[in-house]
Amino acid sequence: MKCTILVVLYNKENIINDTTKSLLAQNCFQGDFELVILNNGPTLLKSKCDEFFYKLKSKFFNVSVVENIKNNPLSTIYNDFLKKFNSDYYIILDDDTKLTDGYFEKLTKIIEVDFPDVLLPAIVSEHNKK
Repeated sequence: MKCTILVVLYNKENIINDTTKSLLAQNCFQGDFELVILNNGPTLLKSKCDEFFYKLKSKFFNVSVVENIKNNPLSTIYNDFLKKFNSDYYIILDDDTKLTDGYFEKLTKIIEVDFPDVLLPAIVSEHNKK
């Protein structure tokens, strides 16, 4: 199973954020997981945080950072991503997503048993826990 993850950044100075931290904290990646970090502007990243980047590379079979400072609409970003990366499954995340511990372990088990076409996560607000 190949899974490609897109993390869309906006108005960030580097690749370190809630989402990439929670991806790095995941314990179990079974299969081929690829990570694409897309900077959607408005300026180029000041730092790619080499040490953090290499830690991510140790978790994923491929990690790439794409710079696009045009502030494209999300629909364009998502469609371009789906066209460019051939994968069995896609995960699209914002830069403030905090994945729960064991997220990918649970995800992999669901995929292996049920072979779903689409999975939607439960989203919980940090403000009111709803």
